[in-house]
Amino acid sequence: MAVPHTSAKSCPTCGALADFIEIENQDPPPDGEVAKTFPAAVRRLQPPNPDIERLYRHQCTRLLACPDCDTYYRYDTWTPGGSEDCFNTYVHEAVRRIGALQTLELLRQTLADTKGSAERGFASDQADYEFASKVVGVQLERLKSKKDEILSGLLERLERPRDPGTPQVSALLRQLEANRVRDAEDLALMLVHGEPDEVPVPILRRTVELLADPNPELRAKIRDAAVQALLQVTAGKAREVFRGRRDLARGDATLEEMAGRRGTGRSAAAKEGSGKDPTRRRRRSPGARGGRKS
Repeated sequence: MAVPHTSAKSCPTCGALADFIEIENQDPPPDGEVAKTFPAAVRRLQPPNPDIERLYRHQCTRLLACPDCDTYYRYDTWTPGGSEDCFNTYVHEAVRRIGALQTLELLRQTLADTKGSAERGFASDQADYEFASKVVGVQLERLKSKKDEILSGLLERLERPRDPGTPQVSALLRQLEANRVRDAEDLALMLVHGEPDEVPVPILRRTVELLADPNPELRAKIRDAAVQALLQVTAGKAREVFRGRRDLARGDATLEEMAGRRGTGRSAAAKEGSGKDPTRRRRRSPGARGGRKS
């Protein structure tokens, strides 16, 4: 099954691929039948890091990337259970185009899987985890160039209203909230990575609006990250973030100061963080006082 590709791609490889492609084959194929294969463009996809393929040798999921434009794809293979045809085995394979956030999560899951094996005490698995930490770490660093895309994806999740059809089962609701808190942690880490002043105002504004979220644990994580990011931006940019929503800063002295800052310089807190005394006045040289020349 192929889902039509809805956006035009200038990339010669990605432009030839649907967002999702799945094939099914009987294993082994019946006599006289030729196994289905992916389009030729799929075969051009490669692991984004040659070393990362070693991590997938025992797994049914792997990360692939386009060699032309660095778009990421997820490959999965599985054999469904409970088939009515119990005398035959069918193997499914699928390739799905994924964004930077899904790529980040897949890499982290790969690292978590190898860590879990290492904690069970096998020496070979411990070596795999050490190897995975280096390989995945390299790929995670590359992903940070797509910081804005990842932030937007996390914000979309956190802003999503709760489905009214969700069963009001306490255990399920706790899990949903735990997932949201985890997304807030990822948002906080990514927000302060690199140069916070490069984060667009709309993303900072959407982050600050999460301070109205009913979950206090989530609010705490968002608040700390917002403060760290806002300490690095100009006064004008901070005021723009809070424009029309200064109520979100009410009762928080640090945020109130940021929301009401004047001028174009950085806040007193930011200057203190840089080791400079913001209250210390610069001494002018005698020649700059405007006194009468002798």
